[in-house]
Amino acid sequence: MTASYVNYDDFNCSDCHGSKWTGWAATKHASAWVTLMSSGSARELCEDCHATGGGKPSIFPATGYDNATNSPTYLQNVTCQPCHGPASNHEASPGKSTIALVMNSSLCGSCHYASSITSEHHPTYTEWQLSGHNTSLRLPDYVKQPSCSNCHEAWNAMEYLMTGVEKTVLREVNEDAPISWEIACATCHDPHSTGVAGTQLRVPPEEICARCHNSEGAQPPSEPHHPMAEMRDNTAGYGIDRTGLDYMSDVSCVSCHMADNNAGLPNHTFVPNPYACVVCHPGTFLDNESARGYIDAITAMTNAGIGGAEPLLEEANALIEQMRGNRTSEDLVYWDDEYDIALFNLETVISDNSEGNHNPALAGVLLGDAVTRGELIVANLDPPDKITGVKATRLADGTVTVEWDASLASDFAKYRIYVLTTKKTNITSDVWTVELTSQSTVTYNLTDITQDAVVYIYVTAVDADGNEITNTVKAATISGDLESIIDQLEQTVADLEDEVDDLQSQNDQLGDQVSDLRDDVASLESQRTTFAIVMLAIGIIVGVLVGMMLARKKKPEGVEPEKPALEGPAP
Repeated sequence: MTASYVNYDDFNCSDCHGSKWTGWAATKHASAWVTLMSSGSARELCEDCHATGGGKPSIFPATGYDNATNSPTYLQNVTCQPCHGPASNHEASPGKSTIALVMNSSLCGSCHYASSITSEHHPTYTEWQLSGHNTSLRLPDYVKQPSCSNCHEAWNAMEYLMTGVEKTVLREVNEDAPISWEIACATCHDPHSTGVAGTQLRVPPEEICARCHNSEGAQPPSEPHHPMAEMRDNTAGYGIDRTGLDYMSDVSCVSCHMADNNAGLPNHTFVPNPYACVVCHPGTFLDNESARGYIDAITAMTNAGIGGAEPLLEEANALIEQMRGNRTSEDLVYWDDEYDIALFNLETVISDNSEGNHNPALAGVLLGDAVTRGELIVANLDPPDKITGVKATRLADGTVTVEWDASLASDFAKYRIYVLTTKKTNITSDVWTVELTSQSTVTYNLTDITQDAVVYIYVTAVDADGNEITNTVKAATISGDLESIIDQLEQTVADLEDEVDDLQSQNDQLGDQVSDLRDDVASLESQRTTFAIVMLAIGIIVGVLVGMMLARKKKPEGVEPEKPALEGPAP
């Protein structure tokens, strides 16, 4: 920040960096001023990006070019100093510490940006900000590993891209750059060269993408990680027939992922654009919607395949793990390998992250292979359920009768009865006493078991593949002789019958009490009726008397009662 911009006539970078200067001189940066002036749209606000020292990028001082006077002329065009900073300190004392070395995309983004990705004026940095390259460093636990930094950190990724040699340490002794730059513009683009086809790309675009977006040679039981390149060139997955699975082999990654934006420049969000389908296949796709419909159909088909394969392989893996602790005639090492292949092929499709669109046919075959292998594992390692209801009873003659619930296994082969002197939950290493091949047989008489011996009896089912649950099993112990049990049961029945008789007697008594209560209720009802009649009569009499008394009280006051006329002559 204390340095100043130098005149190239006095201090020319080419004196020490001849090849870099020569390569830069052929790029569009070297003629940026001329291009602007001849565009017919030159304005002062444009000049800060087409000259040196006008404040772009903002990390360097805006004390060089004056856009009001268009001077000094030696700072016109995008030279070394806009990216590396003012060079006066470097001129005085050449060395890495006196010049800037920046690979952050914001350096390029200070000019190559727009307010919106739909802009018609180079929205390259604006698009890049939405891409996964912008977030490549958001994996701190990973980028601390040298092997991951080869693709996740700009400086190491640049060297890996140029040499193909993976770094084994995060920084070499002579490297002072911090491990802090995302996958930036300068990782793929060389500022000092016109690069491939004038795009300043360090290597052809398909090689750039494939350098990191590949499975790194992974094979089962490893994870494929990000096998995009292998999906495109029909080498992804393992153990399948690839005949006829090539898919648009002449189409590179950038054809779909970097189809031109509104500014006519490659799209740097790297999100596939359906319009690319329309451009290449106008007879098949009339517009973006029809192309999107095709993409969505592949996506739906792939996701359906993944949805079917995932639970199946989970079941297959669970059976393999289950049978490791049980008895089986199957070769678990073989089925373990088959599971690893199936899982690898499933994860290849998932990790490809295109939902089948990088190669629909290959994705379908890989998912089908995963399902086929998974189904075979389940069919060969699914053991019969554990036998339930096991009971052992000693008869009077010393024979022990064993009984159990029948197995429902469709591929039943035999029952095994184990008689052990030690109680266990895992009898995988023990030898059975007898085998029975009839699935309908659910009882067996054991002889030669000493009366006082303490034994534990197990019954298991075995299928045609020799699968047998011999872990987490439960033992049945001999409960006694059968005749004693029958006597006890008969006595229990007799006791229950006596209880029933007592209950019946109590029920009869309750019935009598209910009958008496009903009679009492009827008597009370009769008494209530008689009482009501008497009360009614009393009411009538009282009413008549009250009426008579009221009638007498109604005669008029102060009027002499009329005397009765005397019969006959007056005296």
